[in-house]
Amino acid sequence: MKVFRSNTKIEILNVADCRLDGGCGEELCSILKEHNENLRLLKFRNSPLGERGAMAISRLIEKHKSLQEIEMFNCEIAEKGGNAIGNALKTNFCIEKLSIGDNTLNTKDVE
Repeated sequence: MKVFRSNTKIEILNVADCRLDGGCGEELCSILKEHNENLRLLKFRNSPLGERGAMAISRLIEKHKSLQEIEMFNCEIAEKGGNAIGNALKTNFCIEKLSIGDNTLNTKDVE
């Protein structure tokens, strides 16, 4: 993760299919939040981020006003993480595209 601390000009980061877990996602988001202000596109697709990773992404969304697109397709995000991301989007109107499909965002039965 050292490379992300020293490279502060990353605009596009594609870690899709790298199978980052919640801890790795949390560490990466924390680094990006503190050391990068240029990030526009972030792809996590097909990684088991879970609730921990989703919470980290929500904190990143709140901080990063340069983010325009986030892909979290198939990242094992459930209701709590989905709510956190939704709340973060209320404070960041720069997000133009959000791919969050194939997650279990609502575990309640729909009638």
